[in-house]
Amino acid sequence: TGRGVRSLVYPIGEWEEEFGGKSELFGDAPATVFRNTTFNEIPHLGPVHLTESSTPLGWETTQRTLANGGNEMLVDRSFTPKNPDGSAGERVGAKEVFTRVMVFRPLDEQ
Repeated sequence: TGRGVRSLVYPIGEWEEEFGGKSELFGDAPATVFRNTTFNEIPHLGPVHLTESSTPLGWETTQRTLANGGNEMLVDRSFTPKNPDGSAGERVGAKEVFTRVMVFRPLDEQ
């Protein structure tokens, strides 16, 4: 459909994702990312979709929530690199806001 558009399925529970390498987050060599996805109810946030991942290069956590009547998805990501000795390095994070773009007007509004 367009550059940067992709469809992903995150099954609830533990799962594995194979990748072919050449990834900034996963590493240069083909390997497996081990993931665990849950849906949690957080009092101040509401429903939260949480995915925790273990990669050859470190650990990633991605938390997704909805806002603005479901028209925005708030994504809070963090990545902790794995040091050469196997210990955890300094955690970095990012927050992203995805806004729904209405391409067509709903039938009940015409």
